[in-house]
Amino acid sequence: MKSIEGWIAAGIGCLALAACGGGTGGASASAGRDLAEACTSELNMSGAVCECIGETATEELNGRQIRFLLAAVRDEEARAERLREEMGMADATEAGLFLVGAPADCARKLSGEH
Repeated sequence: MKSIEGWIAAGIGCLALAACGGGTGGASASAGRDLAEACTSELNMSGAVCECIGETATEELNGRQIRFLLAAVRDEEARAERLREEMGMADATEAGLFLVGAPADCARKLSGEH
């Protein structure tokens, strides 16, 4: 199981794959649940934070971006690279930035901070 540092590293890895924003949003709820489950099983974060991340992802990212994040969280490098190539640099960069910022954003939201 990864720690929060692993989550951040995965996000930075996404940015590197993207060559280091615009997702269309509206991804399916099942994609968000898959991301929340991967977050819970692969990372050392609470279920509530992971649920928030999954829900927020479906609002802000498209399905391909969420699949890209799933591959990054699960350390599926070849799949992540293939998805990055399919979606282009802008979407991959947005997904990577989401992965870096979402845990802290969700933790603040859940604690009542804004």
